[in-house]
Amino acid sequence: MVSTFGSEPLKVSSGDRSYDLVEGRLQADAVLALGLGGGFQLAVAVPMTLHQSTGNGALLADGRLASGGMGDVRLAAKLQAIEDEGVGVRVALVGATTLKTGDGAELMGNEGLTATPKVVVEVNLSERTRLALNA
Repeated sequence: MVSTFGSEPLKVSSGDRSYDLVEGRLQADAVLALGLGGGFQLAVAVPMTLHQSTGNGALLADGRLASGGMGDVRLAAKLQAIEDEGVGVRVALVGATTLKTGDGAELMGNEGLTATPKVVVEVNLSERTRLALNA
């Protein structure tokens, strides 16, 4: 379980004015990842918006925003492509997709499926420190 809070995570700007569509959001993601061996991993994440509030409901279609609900479920597959322990470098390929389970009108999901390819590079800087880059 991973939880986050965002203060003013979604703003709309017009000229010199700025409006908060979402003033605050508390979200928790239930995540399950399973390593299948050979550097292959499958994962599923179910995001839940536990609370959100709007700063300017007049900009929304019906003037209000649901205070909570389920977001788009994410499915991901990861393949460890390179692992060089001598140098301390790892490279993984990740493919993720979201299923339309959240309500886009309530700002908790997309209007359709999404797909996201990524390359993850991780470098061991010391025995206790790692640096990772997702691109």
